[in-house]
Amino acid sequence: MIEGFGFTDVDKLLTFWCPIAAAFGEWLRFLSKARNYEHFISFDESGKAKEPTWASFGQLMSAVEWLLGHLILSAGAGLILSLYFVGMIDSEANAIARLLGVSIILGYIAPQLWLSQEKTILNKVEKIIASELNKIKK
Repeated sequence: MIEGFGFTDVDKLLTFWCPIAAAFGEWLRFLSKARNYEHFISFDESGKAKEPTWASFGQLMSAVEWLLGHLILSAGAGLILSLYFVGMIDSEANAIARLLGVSIILGYIAPQLWLSQEKTILNKVEKIIASELNKIKK
């Protein structure tokens, strides 16, 4: 099916590996942050791990949900990046390696980019609503 669009082998390679590289970048960010896992595993006085409770299981599932969400966001950003370069990258290894490296970096910062964009849009919408409400009051 994808052959009908004129994708070269390099284009197919990049549309497959760039999202994976971006998700890997997010995984690296997740691992690099200092996490406190004591609320998932608690220990008694003798140093043995206590049985997990449903509350800690819920917290663990919340953390897994958070990580999967960020992995999907990063993979989506990697896919978008790879689609920008369809047909532009030749089959030289250095060009492919550079794009995969950029994908990892993009995956590392993608969740922060989405969050900052969301804050910017919300601030603009709030200003527009406030100005319209001021017009109505006058």
